[in-house]
This record gives sequence, structure tokens and C-alpha cells, in this order.
Amino acid sequence: MLCPKSGYLQHVDHGALVAAARVTDTLIVLRFRSGQFVLRGEPLAAIVPAEKLATLEAAIDRGVHIGRHRTLTQDSEFGIAQVVEIAIRALSPAVNDTFTGVACVDWLADALLTLAERPPLEGNWYDSESRLRVWMRPCG
Repeated sequence: MLCPKSGYLQHVDHGALVAAARVTDTLIVLRFRSGQFVLRGEPLAAIVPAEKLATLEAAIDRGVHIGRHRTLTQDSEFGIAQVVEIAIRALSPAVNDTFTGVACVDWLADALLTLAERPPLEGNWYDSESRLRVWMRPCG
């Protein structure tokens, strides 16, 4: 399935995609993860078996949200990048705001702690019968 428009992959409704794949007895392979930029016409998803693509296109279109900007919903890398950018600007010779730089380091430490405490995301989503229904490349 080709991406209908250019933009950032903002959100994937994994539950809805798993449900749609279960009904059609397929596997949906997402080629991008939240936060990545997708060009119009680029392959967004593949279906296994491929002949069932037509039955899943609408479900994928509803379950994968492409937008103009990155969001924090499923894109923790974006939040960390934003705080790092603030810190770099605060510590630049033109601004030299050490208080803001130190505050950014504190919040980055908290974000890293939060990420370290949650289980790693493997990119596999299964249905109630433990059959793999949605796969996407894990972060990292």
C-alpha cells in the first residue's frame, strides 16, 4: 500500500489494525514507525498475503495517521530531541543561559529513566489467539 500523502507518521492505532488483520487472516507489515517522514507514493505497508491488500486499505488508512508535524503521542524521540535543542540553544555563546541548560539535563534524565523503566517495544502486535497480525520495525 502506497502512502496517500507526504508527512510524519504521527500515530498508529495498533488495536484497530490487529482487529482488521484478524478478520481478514493477514499480517500487516508497517514500513515506518511514528516520527518518521513518509513521502507520498512511498510504500507505507505490506500485506501478507498480498492479494488481500484491497480489503485492508481502508482500515490501514483509518489506523495510520500522517500529519504535517511530529507529535509526542507515540514519538518519544521527538520530545527528547526538542529538549536537547533547547539545551543547545540555551548554552550557545549568544544566549549563555546555564539555568535552562541544567533544567534540560534534569528533564532529559527523567525522560531516560521513564524509557528505561518500560519494557522494550519489539514491534510485534498479536491477536487474542497469539497470532502475529501487525509488525513494524522497532525503535533503535
